[in-house]
Amino acid sequence: MFGTIGATISGNSDTGQGGGLCLFTTGIVRNSTITNNQSADEGGGLYAPGGTFDIGSTIISGNSAPERPEISVDSGTPASSGFNLIGNSTGDAQDIGVAISYQASDILNTAPVLGPLADNGGPTFTHRPAYFFPGHDKGCAFGATLDQRGMPRTIDFPIVANATCGNPSENGTDIGAFELPTPTAGGAFVSGRVTDSSGKTVVIGAQVMVTDVGGKRVGSTTTNSFGVFTVSDVPVGGIYVVSVSSKGYTFDPSSQVVQVDGDTVDVNFVGSSPTRRRRGR
Repeated sequence: MFGTIGATISGNSDTGQGGGLCLFTTGIVRNSTITNNQSADEGGGLYAPGGTFDIGSTIISGNSAPERPEISVDSGTPASSGFNLIGNSTGDAQDIGVAISYQASDILNTAPVLGPLADNGGPTFTHRPAYFFPGHDKGCAFGATLDQRGMPRTIDFPIVANATCGNPSENGTDIGAFELPTPTAGGAFVSGRVTDSSGKTVVIGAQVMVTDVGGKRVGSTTTNSFGVFTVSDVPVGGIYVVSVSSKGYTFDPSSQVVQVDGDTVDVNFVGSSPTRRRRGR
């Protein structure tokens, strides 16, 4: 039996089938992320020509192939133990050949919102998901106490609804190989620049405010002599509204919604100043 538990399979390609993973025998895949793989034929993420395999709390999404871009099953008995995120767009999870009996806890045909393959800690590279990605707290640990990096699993976010595991202590696990850490109370900053429509003139003294989605003020500041603003101590792991105003300027848009997973830059605004009419003599 083949087993993949707590692993990332990414950036691979094949001239035939199975860009990421080929299962020629019975296999189990748990708490893993299979993404950004491609094949020249079918099964960009996973190819199973026969046998039996079972997937649970795993991301298989964002792979590519001319046919069956995520999973390709020619024969056998594919199964889901639930809590998976399968497919990146409409129909991907169903376009697999032999059908998988998906569970109610599976999330289908939904982009996972993953960061690039990078050194996010631990001995091997991972794809860090965004906070509040579709699989956030929607997985199940299946007995695992660590993620791929060796960091604790499960970390339950109290403001995110959980999927319900057979073991209640595993409720709040993230789908995939990466378990998102608890956000810090503060420390991140949101920064950007305010200019006029030409992009050459900066707007000095513009009022910039950051609020949470409920309208509660998180911080505010004004742009400096370079048109730059920085709002510090923004709690990580939240979605915020950044708005700008300045006398004599109109902004379109005058606000932007940003997700703060860490220091956030390039939240830029462009203002236009109405043309002043000259008085006749």
